[in-house]
Amino acid sequence: MKKIAILTALMLALILQPISAQRKRVRKAKHPVVELTEEEKMMQERIKRMENATQKVMVIDSLVIKKEELFNYLKLNPEVGTVDTYNRFFLSEEQPHAVVSVNEMKDKCYFSAQQNDGSMRLYTADFIGNSWTAPMPLAGIDTTYAQPNYPFMMTDGTTFYFAAMGSESIGGYDIFVTRYDADQGAFLTAENIGMPFNSTANDYMMVIDDLENIGWFVSDRNQSADNVCIYTFIPNDTRLTYDVNVIGEEQMKALATLSRIADTWGNGKKRKEALQRLQLLKERQQEKAQHQFDFVINDQTIYHRLSDFKTADTRQRYRQLEKQWNDIKRLENTLDRQRKTYAQGTTVEKEELHTVIIDNEQELEQLRQQALKDEKQLRNDENNAIGH
Repeated sequence: MKKIAILTALMLALILQPISAQRKRVRKAKHPVVELTEEEKMMQERIKRMENATQKVMVIDSLVIKKEELFNYLKLNPEVGTVDTYNRFFLSEEQPHAVVSVNEMKDKCYFSAQQNDGSMRLYTADFIGNSWTAPMPLAGIDTTYAQPNYPFMMTDGTTFYFAAMGSESIGGYDIFVTRYDADQGAFLTAENIGMPFNSTANDYMMVIDDLENIGWFVSDRNQSADNVCIYTFIPNDTRLTYDVNVIGEEQMKALATLSRIADTWGNGKKRKEALQRLQLLKERQQEKAQHQFDFVINDQTIYHRLSDFKTADTRQRYRQLEKQWNDIKRLENTLDRQRKTYAQGTTVEKEELHTVIIDNEQELEQLRQQALKDEKQLRNDENNAIGH
């Protein structure tokens, strides 16, 4: 019986051995490793660099709208300029994707236009006499960037924003900024303004009202094909960035992508003030729909429209006078911010700001005196024109 038991055990061992060995050879299937291309690796690195350099900006509001209605919502202070579709501004049907930015004097514009091969280019033109001059390509931008569009020139006549695709973008359209070099007659190399303004989606149409210190930009991040989001923010005088070592990578990523704009509000005081300025701007725009301005000529006469002036010369001088007072308001706003920064600043910051504030105060007084002088002369000349 003992021999039979031993023999049975040996037979069982021989039967089970292959099954055991087979089990040992079974391995879980591994997911195939996807090798990134060099271009994809560079893109990931660019996104990471931008994320780590995210600007500290307060986004006070956001509004999701139909993309086709965008320019019905971007209503700027007339003293800053206007933005509109090419077709609506030039009364055309040839450029459904083009955009026009017009300065506050309404005598210079920047616009995009689609070429026969489907590419976009940027141009500028001047209003002389009763018509716009022939378009001139923007030197430094016209052939350097892919599909440039959505132009906007700041009131300084130098700082220029546009959107473009290409190797310096992180997804679709990105917003770029450049400056016009009058000596060279061309724009300088543009810079990608980074996150949170740009994302891996399409981001474009940066517009800034430096009178009210409010800005807007447009993005289709997290939106359906027909929608876009207009973000309203408070522009900074200087570029400020977050420190990833302080807030951590997770919070940095959230701020970079604007996953929650309330995270940018701080204690909410500046946001409340900005929303009040925005509301007043809307109210003034409604008033201007009734009449454009109030300019006292004499005790019996007040002009409300540019056409009220009797000569082309006085109309042009009133436009210039408006620009002078707007420049004064901008400088007043800048001084106000500088004084607040000075009051809260360190000793080093106060030393740097001291001279700047004094220079700006002197410039402000000179601008005021000149504007008052020009306004008086304009009023006198218009009174002479109407025989008063």
